[in-house]
Amino acid sequence: MNFQPYKPTTERPWNLRRVWTLHRRVGFAATWSELQRDLADGPVKSIDWILAGECRGDGVPGNFPEMSRVIGDSAVASDRPERLGAWWIYQMYFSPDPLRERMAILWHNHFATSNAKLENVQLMREQNEIFRHHAMGDFKKLLSATLKHAAMLKWLDGDENRAGKANENLGRETLELFTLGVGIYTEADVKDASRALTGWSVSQNKFVVRDDWHDANEKTILGQKGNFAGDDLVEIASKHESTARRLAWRLCSEFLSPEVATDDGIGELARILTESKLNLRVAVETILRSELFFSDENLKRRIVEPESFVVGAVRALEIFGPPASTMVLVDWVEQLGRKLFYPPNVGGWPGGRAWLNSRTIIARANFGVSLVSGGLHQGGAAPDLAGLVQRRARSAALPDAAVFFSELLTGTTPDDGGRELATNASEGLNDANEILRNMMAQILASPGAQLG
Repeated sequence: MNFQPYKPTTERPWNLRRVWTLHRRVGFAATWSELQRDLADGPVKSIDWILAGECRGDGVPGNFPEMSRVIGDSAVASDRPERLGAWWIYQMYFSPDPLRERMAILWHNHFATSNAKLENVQLMREQNEIFRHHAMGDFKKLLSATLKHAAMLKWLDGDENRAGKANENLGRETLELFTLGVGIYTEADVKDASRALTGWSVSQNKFVVRDDWHDANEKTILGQKGNFAGDDLVEIASKHESTARRLAWRLCSEFLSPEVATDDGIGELARILTESKLNLRVAVETILRSELFFSDENLKRRIVEPESFVVGAVRALEIFGPPASTMVLVDWVEQLGRKLFYPPNVGGWPGGRAWLNSRTIIARANFGVSLVSGGLHQGGAAPDLAGLVQRRARSAALPDAAVFFSELLTGTTPDDGGRELATNASEGLNDANEILRNMMAQILASPGAQLG
């Protein structure tokens, strides 16, 4: 099956479960009207909208680019990293192009750089913009731009790398983490890759080339000999066949469940990447349009990441006016295990099952309680769940509301028509709004809400 284009069949119909999974994987989540639109439009047009950065029909401010810039500038001026995290949450929450934000997270994990060492909000924002700008383009350009930025050079001590005193941190991670992967290179390759990078440095937090620091002697990198410099290393590493495979693994790990991200599939995507000269858009589009992506084995088989769990809930519930506080949301994302701009090490976050442990499971349940009680708003206003039911659900009857919220937040329809959930949510309560809030909190704490 692998990456043949998906076409709906009787066995694999274009249904809510598939539409819901598509939006959860690439765009954090969708509103009910967005789900219904794509159900009617079919997979080809729905994915067209996603790739064009135009899949969100609800909640996108008309002045989004200007607001994003103002919030980002304010975060930098404040020199408070939590405000920079809130700026990124704003992007995820309101950007018309959520796939680009998803890819920016992927590259933040791939080129894991932590502000714990840099302590520089401006540099972290600049690197984040590099990830966003090159998110769906040429990987070689992304690699070059990242290596030539002060954040990465300072993070991996590249700014101290000079002839005769080569620092191997940046050279090693360029080969091991950013391109080839473990076991492909030798220690001699690391030494000469590091020598090639000598002279790349930082002055006043800007990339500079210091010719007098560069080792101009011959080097041997991955079997090739020459008087190589940093740009040559980028070229050699990018063209190596193992880089295409590592990128294929990274993309499959982001968009597919572990059950379907097989060695054969990764190998096939690596071939596609090689043929496209590491064109990331081609690879992502191949995944999203594939039978593999829409196979039963891939539906709701991934642990929902912290930012997707948090941002997905507020977007799906149409909490746009007034919106939830992004400062509050970024704190919840951290409680769930992802502190933006602070990856745990150079390998990034392990993801998958590591997102769920005794602490984060409780945090996810507590987030649901906070959401329905107004804790996500600085003014304490609870979301109007009754109004959402009246606008979107089949009827205001509690079982129908239970079906609506289950489909919206988990992509699945309760077998009993929502009666059990409605009964459990009503226990000891008479107020309709309180019952809906209790219902919502129970759904967000359920096993089904943790999978996407």
